[in-house]
Amino acid sequence: MQANLILKTLDKYAEDYNFPVLDSYNFDLAQCRLSVFKNEEEWLLVFEIVGVNPNLDIANELYVYGNATKQQGVIISIDDIVSFKNL
Repeated sequence: MQANLILKTLDKYAEDYNFPVLDSYNFDLAQCRLSVFKNEEEWLLVFEIVGVNPNLDIANELYVYGNATKQQGVIISIDDIVSFKNL
């Protein structure tokens, strides 16, 4: 069952403290988005989190979990505002 594999994977990274904590006392959450992708064989969960840490730095974090990714957990954390120019 793929659902059991997904839950086991998320539990593993939560035990290693490599999982987003959305209600942290040390982090003011401003916005969070969860994107889920799945087909018959592969699955992917992406958490995009924006907030402010205790030093008043803006944090943009990307957590990725899936059965077809090389790296899982926090992939990138940028302490700045990220904006994209119109192309």
